[in-house]
Amino acid sequence: MTLGNMRGLMKRLMLFVAIVAMSAAQAEPTFQLDASGNRVVSLSNLYDDPGCSSGRIRGKVVKRQFDDGAIQVIGFVIENANGSRDFVNVGVDTENLNMNAKGWVLRGLQTLLAEGHVVDAVIKACGAAGRVLNLDAVREVPPWER
Repeated sequence: MTLGNMRGLMKRLMLFVAIVAMSAAQAEPTFQLDASGNRVVSLSNLYDDPGCSSGRIRGKVVKRQFDDGAIQVIGFVIENANGSRDFVNVGVDTENLNMNAKGWVLRGLQTLLAEGHVVDAVIKACGAAGRVLNLDAVREVPPWER
C-alpha cells in the first residue's frame, strides 16, 4: 500500500467517524423569541428517542407538575378538543446548554405551559402501547388561530 493510498484511507475513515458522531449526537433544545426578544414563543428538540413515534396535539393546558425545586416543569395535562385529557412528560436535557439558552428553555416551559394556555405540541409516544407521551416541541397558539 502506498503512502497516498494510506492517506486516502485515513481521510475516508476520519470522515466516516465524523458522520457517525454527528448522527449519534442529539440536537440541542432550541427556542424562538417573539419580535421584541422578551418572550419565548416556541421550543423544539426537547426529546430525542428514535424508538418513539411522533404526533401532534393541540389543546389547553389544565395542570402542570414541577420538580422538587418548583422551577422546572416535568409534566402537564392537556385537554383535547373532544374533552379528553392526556398527561405529557417533559424531560429536557439542559446539561450541555449555556446559561443563557438554559434560562430561555426553562422560562419558555414555564410560560408556554401555563395553565389555561392553548398550545400546539409535537409529542413522542413511547412504550409498548405508545401511551407514554413526551414533549418534543411546543408553540403558543395565538387567539386568532383557535
